[in-house]
Amino acid sequence: MGEINVQAAAMGTRILRTGIVAVLRSRDTKHYRAVVETLVDAGIDSVEFTLTTPTILDEFAALASDFRTRAAIGLGSVTTAQLARAAIDVGADFVVTPSVVDGAGEVCIAAQVPLYMGAFTPTEMTIAMRSGASAVKLFPASLAGVGYVREIRAPMPDLLIMPSGGIAVADAGHWIEAGAVAVSLGGGLVGDALGGGSLDALRARCGVALSAVQAAREAAA
Repeated sequence: MGEINVQAAAMGTRILRTGIVAVLRSRDTKHYRAVVETLVDAGIDSVEFTLTTPTILDEFAALASDFRTRAAIGLGSVTTAQLARAAIDVGADFVVTPSVVDGAGEVCIAAQVPLYMGAFTPTEMTIAMRSGASAVKLFPASLAGVGYVREIRAPMPDLLIMPSGGIAVADAGHWIEAGAVAVSLGGGLVGDALGGGSLDALRARCGVALSAVQAAREAAA
C-alpha cells in the first residue's frame, strides 16, 4: 500500500464523516458559488470541481477561498502527474483521477494531499493503492453495480473504495452497505443546479443522500 494511505488526513476527515463527495462538472463556473453554498449548508462539505471546466485552474483559488473553513474543495478529472501538481499548486484539498495515473501518487505524497485514484478491476485497484492513492475511486461504478464492491472487498477487506459515476441519490446507502467508505455523486445529486435550476431541490436531494448514508452506516454498526 502507498505511503499516503494513512498519512493524508485518513482519506480526508470531511469525506469520511459525511460519506459523500459532490462532483461539479459544467462548461463554466457561473453557478458554482451558489451550488457549493447550498451543498455546504445542507451538510455536504466535500466538493470536487473537474478540470473539464476550461477555466477552473484560473478560478479555483478564488472559488475555494469562500469555503475554505467549511468544506474540502478538490479537483478531479486529473489525467497526468503534471495536472496533479497544477491542482495542488492552486490549493486543491484533494485530487481525483478517472484512472490509474503514473506519477500522480508521488506528487500527492510529497504534498501530503489525499489522492482518490480511478480504477475498475482488482488489478487496477491494487496498482492504485500501491501508487499512493488514499482510496480507490471505482469508476464507472454504474457499470459495475453495488455487488461488485462486496465481491472485491471479500478478498481485499482493507481496500478503501469510493464508487463514482452514474450513482443515483437514492442508491447511495446501498453502496455504503456493500462496503464503500464514501460515494461520489455528480449529476444525480447536482441535477440542473449548475444551469440555474432550483437550489431548494438540490438541498432536498442532499438531505436524501445524507440520510441514506447515515442509515446505512448505522445498520452496519
